Amino acid sequence: MVRMATAAAILVLSAGTLGARAAWAADGRARDVATTERRLAAAEADYEAKAYDSVVRTLAPTVVPEVYATLPEAMQYEALGLFARALYRLGAYQDAHEAFVSLTAHPDATVADWALRAETAERIGDLDDADTAREELQGPEIDDAPSTAA
Repeated sequence: MVRMATAAAILVLSAGTLGARAAWAADGRARDVATTERRLAAAEADYEAKAYDSVVRTLAPTVVPEVYATLPEAMQYEALGLFARALYRLGAYQDAHEAFVSLTAHPDATVADWALRAETAERIGDLDDADTAREELQGPEIDDAPSTAA
């Protein structure tokens, strides 16, 4: 069941489905937002109930690039963050990592998002990206040597 949900999410994320694309295009942006609000409410309840496969199925149509791009930034972040965390909880680390890479590109990305990106990178063997995420977690390097300028 988990693998099927993850496989379905991968298909939706990578290529989308004709039915979903047509439905979202026909409804327009206002409908996208209203539908996403309902999906988010259902996904949040499922996440709290630890029904992570249901979270992935519920949010998969929302994270399709054509739909995701039409949403307000705050809603993008909320949907993708919940989707990524559900994939992580399901043990779908490759898919979760891809979602966390996208999530950390968002302006609202948190330290927790970067930490989960680093962890999922390690779990899939992408040590270069794990290092990238850890560097981001450490912040900018500060030269603490005393200045010689007078």
